[in-house]
Amino acid sequence: ALDVDVDNMEAARATVDAHGRNNVLFLLFDVYYDTWGLIRNNRFDVVLVDALHDERSVHQDLVNVLSLPGTSWVLLHDYGGYGKHSELHVRTAADRFIDAGYLECSPMGLQPENGTQAPAVAVVADRLRHAGKWP
Repeated sequence: ALDVDVDNMEAARATVDAHGRNNVLFLLFDVYYDTWGLIRNNRFDVVLVDALHDERSVHQDLVNVLSLPGTSWVLLHDYGGYGKHSELHVRTAADRFIDAGYLECSPMGLQPENGTQAPAVAVVADRLRHAGKWP
């Protein structure tokens, strides 16, 4: 769990502890200003991305996450444009990676009341490494 907010981090830690999990790494970390080199030597099987929702930030989130060794699953919150994030910026950025063959995805989670796309998407990062530039 990476977050810049201590209160968010403590709430996440309490939830993880309540479920008896001991396989979550907690770091106070700003994903847009800190260097990802600090965490690149760790293995992350699953990454949940729920940060800034503008297209540029989501694109950078995906570049950073796909550069981590061993990542198998990436969960993108608000992929379907839901609630206050009804614009499809998350989807637009993610779909570029999907269309380029870097990711495969399927919707998951609860369906919103209006029956639109699920608010999250499970993205399988099949370790398809980029050969040059990201999409």
